[in-house]
Amino acid sequence: MAKAVKLSEELIAVARREAKVMYRSIGAQVEYWAKIGREVEASGALGPAGVRKLLHGAGSVQDLSEVNDALYVNLLGQELESLDGSDKRLLDDLRAGGHPIAAMDERGKLVVEKGRPRRKKR
Repeated sequence: MAKAVKLSEELIAVARREAKVMYRSIGAQVEYWAKIGREVEASGALGPAGVRKLLHGAGSVQDLSEVNDALYVNLLGQELESLDGSDKRLLDDLRAGGHPIAAMDERGKLVVEKGRPRRKKR
């Protein structure tokens, strides 16, 4: 059963922008953030100071400890597993960034599309 909750205008504005980028509804975006937060808290892998640092944009994935790396990879894996292939925009973004893309062909064989390095703007 859905419940109405009060959220700040600032949070709604950020969720609206992020939801548009991620092709989610505002509600789905807030629920997604809540799920990640719940998993981070439950794992104990990232203490309050680390959470604050990341929330303020002061951290990066490269700064994560081994425990936090595992959490990040797990969350990223869950997000990737949720993709069904119908939205080709993510693949286009990955290609534009020069990232390799791995997929299974119709015979079940692994095929890797090598990434093209980004060209520097002159």
